[in-house]
Amino acid sequence: MIFTPDGQSLIYYHTADKQLHIWDITTQSETVMDASAIILALSPDGSTLVWGGAGDDGEVIWTAPLDALDRAQVIYSVPDTLKIASRVTWMDFTPDGSQVVIGGFFASDHENQIVVLDVE
Repeated sequence: MIFTPDGQSLIYYHTADKQLHIWDITTQSETVMDASAIILALSPDGSTLVWGGAGDDGEVIWTAPLDALDRAQVIYSVPDTLKIASRVTWMDFTPDGSQVVIGGFFASDHENQIVVLDVE
């Protein structure tokens, strides 16, 4: 669950309905999108949402403009060889918002890898 930088919207994934929700606090309206979102990150300026979750062929990372979630695209398919344990457990944007860093808990051999992805 994350707030937009202006505090006007709350973004969360609901595990029961398997949908991504954006709740506009001011208008008390909600935008909903079918998605698998284990983890979320929002760019520092609040314009871009990145999320990770199950895809057709394993775990993937998606990105979309916050105001156009229907334009979501996969930016990364997590390979089985990536040493981040069974799934991505954390992600965050760089301060300038041009990249997102993903990683996870230790893999079985206690070596952990991170991935830096361009999002612009």
